[in-house]
Amino acid sequence: MRLKLGLLFSLMAVTLLAYWQCGSHDFIILDDQLYVTQNPAIQGGLSWQGICWAFSARSMETSGNWHPVTWLSHMVDLQLFGVNPAGHHLVNVVLHALNVGLLFLVLSGMTGALWLSAAVAAVFALHPLHVESVAWVAERKDVLSIFFWMLTLLCYLRYQRRPGALRYLATLAAFVVGLMAKPMLVSLPVVLLLLDYWPLSRLPGSRGVGAAEREIPVARSWQALFLEKVPFVGITAAFCALAIAAQHRGGYVPDLATYPLKLRFYNALLAYQEYLVQAFWPHDLAVYYPFPVLHSLAPVLGAFVLLAAVTLVALYNLRRRPYLLVGWLWFLVTLVPVIGIVQVGHQSMADRYMYVPLVGLAIMVVWGFADLIPAGLRRPAVLAPVAAAVFILLGVLTWRQLGYWQDSTTLLTRTFSVTDGNYYAHGLLGNYLFQQGKYREAEPQYLEAVRINPNYDVGHYKLGMIAIMNEDLEGAIRHLSLALRLAPNSENAPNARITLGRLMQLRDDGAKAPGQ
Repeated sequence: MRLKLGLLFSLMAVTLLAYWQCGSHDFIILDDQLYVTQNPAIQGGLSWQGICWAFSARSMETSGNWHPVTWLSHMVDLQLFGVNPAGHHLVNVVLHALNVGLLFLVLSGMTGALWLSAAVAAVFALHPLHVESVAWVAERKDVLSIFFWMLTLLCYLRYQRRPGALRYLATLAAFVVGLMAKPMLVSLPVVLLLLDYWPLSRLPGSRGVGAAEREIPVARSWQALFLEKVPFVGITAAFCALAIAAQHRGGYVPDLATYPLKLRFYNALLAYQEYLVQAFWPHDLAVYYPFPVLHSLAPVLGAFVLLAAVTLVALYNLRRRPYLLVGWLWFLVTLVPVIGIVQVGHQSMADRYMYVPLVGLAIMVVWGFADLIPAGLRRPAVLAPVAAAVFILLGVLTWRQLGYWQDSTTLLTRTFSVTDGNYYAHGLLGNYLFQQGKYREAEPQYLEAVRINPNYDVGHYKLGMIAIMNEDLEGAIRHLSLALRLAPNSENAPNARITLGRLMQLRDDGAKAPGQ
């Protein structure tokens, strides 16, 4: 027990140390205003009116999600810290450290393997793919929902050791609260079934498959095992429907004309492959990844072959090394809600989507390494330096990646330096500079954005506004006309329509410039 507690607190302390620089970071232009700094419902702090809004359908229109628990957490932050970004950031860091500790407790409790569980938790703690989820205040929903994901697993373990109605209801309650923080937990019922196979060895005929302490009885039958998950599946279905409705209500779901189904499947395969690559070689990480431009199907076929090959290897080793299939399916299944078949937003993938799927890959690698290494090398004198080197490398990469998140300019400049054709990043930097009153600096960002994507209506609208300030009548009319033609029902459309009417009247009256 002393060793277990020592590992637990060490993992959490290392996590806090690795992410502590977030306390000096600013809010960023992307969604932090929506979630915190310019949201009137949040600005009032924790109040009865705010609580009612968080649970109402009106909150869905703000973010395209129904996640009242996340809204409430931001209200508490405003109550405690005001608009000082340090407190908001450090709450995310603390939640991430708690997730690391809970993951270690869950894995060690299920497998009895303290050091292997600690290694998986260390990867989860220090991998640079998790920087986005932790360093971005608006992604509170990520770290908060996965806190309840891990809590659900811990309650599930307790329930399996000592079955009882209260323990079952506690598991179900943690699951529901997690869904109210972010619907990413919809894949958790499948993960519970995977864990039933390994390491819990609850499936009929699976005795001896896992390494769990034998405090957990084998299920009476397959039917009993699935019946146990029925409430979870029912709740999942309800939250899936709610999430889709919320995304549509918020206007975050592009139609099939914008992203055809074929393109979505192609992108899903490429995204799976890229997530794998980034898990083992994290590089050129960005806050926004544009959709790929496909000149041939070769990359898609290559991605399919890679995924199929790993699946076949995992299936072939099912009896001897069940952790391979469990970890692999954990990775595949937990990415399904965000892999893009049901497209939300315009990104092709996102680092934050790997916050929980990475656990599956870490299980595969850590248990696989321990299983395959020659017996003569299984000594602390050999393994400790190797593990230390890996974790130090991950920590250094995370620390460096965190540096790019210090403010909007640094983050977005980094983003379009490591991605191609990223009109959205240029547009966001333009928006940030525009809000700062730096219109001269904002203009080239918008020009680059509309050069990359001529259909970017926001860019044309802002260029129209800048043209007015520059007394460029024809330029203002041209850009505002384009913005209205591209998005006649956007939030900028009413002002663009009124302004355009006035400009055209000035032109008809023979005015030299809108400012005269």
